[in-house]
Amino acid sequence: KSPVEEITVVVVRHGDQWLVHRRPPKGLLASMWEFPNALGKGKEGIAAVRQLLAQKGLTLAADDQPVGSLKSVFSHKTWQMTVYEGCITQGKLGEEEDWQWIDCKDYASLPWAGPHGKITAMV
Repeated sequence: KSPVEEITVVVVRHGDQWLVHRRPPKGLLASMWEFPNALGKGKEGIAAVRQLLAQKGLTLAADDQPVGSLKSVFSHKTWQMTVYEGCITQGKLGEEEDWQWIDCKDYASLPWAGPHGKITAMV
């Protein structure tokens, strides 16, 4: 039986754009794109995503109620993901290859990390 990781995902929207992040070049789902996320559940998980984005100079406002959840089973672990929506209230994303705003309509052009592609249908 594989361990279950509770993961909070926040789909950050600005108009018709989503904020996405590219995973590291090595490891699980290497170099694939995902929505901002962090380990944790509920308020703890949202706080962890807020902290992640604060490191990029961004202030996150996230909804309290999730828009959905999904489970992704890998050979060695399971992700139990809870998905929220949010927006940036302060800050501007610097030029970074691994963090980008993409047009929502262009989502199919990205190689999504596992279940993150399915999240696009929720929001």
